[in-house]
Amino acid sequence: MKHDPLRHQQHRVIILERMAMSRAQLLSANLALRTPSRHPIKGGLPAVNVMSSLADTPYVALLLAAGVAAALLGPRKAIGTLARTSVMAWLTRSARSVFQH
Repeated sequence: MKHDPLRHQQHRVIILERMAMSRAQLLSANLALRTPSRHPIKGGLPAVNVMSSLADTPYVALLLAAGVAAALLGPRKAIGTLARTSVMAWLTRSARSVFQH
């Protein structure tokens, strides 16, 4: 069975065009998701507004670790857990910035 190279090339071009179009759509959708919305939610519940503003803070993991540690372990062990979490967050952020530049 013989293959037609011209037909194969046409199919390849069509597939590549579809891939480029879907890549552009995915990139635009991804950028739309990354762009933060600065419009305040009107009439929203205060708890929802607090949770959304808490999620926007850069140290949510640190605050949650401190709260869980204080509730489960007590204040003495919570300080150690908080210190370890702080050091690990600082090291991770520093390493990420070094490798990104």
